[in-house]
Amino acid sequence: MDLICIGDSLTFGYGVRRAQRWTTLAEEETGWELHNYGVCGDTTGGMLARPRELLRQLPGRADERRFLLMGGSNDIFFSGTSANARANKAAMALLRCLP
Repeated sequence: MDLICIGDSLTFGYGVRRAQRWTTLAEEETGWELHNYGVCGDTTGGMLARPRELLRQLPGRADERRFLLMGGSNDIFFSGTSANARANKAAMALLRCLP
């Protein structure tokens, strides 16, 4: 199974050696292929801007992809509220239907 991981520095594994990132460890444990698309400092607004192009570039069939979205803490940090993060995550869930 392919798991597409989209998120911020927690997804990316900031400050952690590649061999010790959670995505690498999860690959070894599960045998799944994890694609780490974490960007340090990203907000859900940034994550929402990237998926259309990302979805076109991903390997495999769209119906075989699974997504893990980890983000929102930077939105809260910068704005003091989770409202934008919740709205952006809802919009990203709808992008799964893109061709």
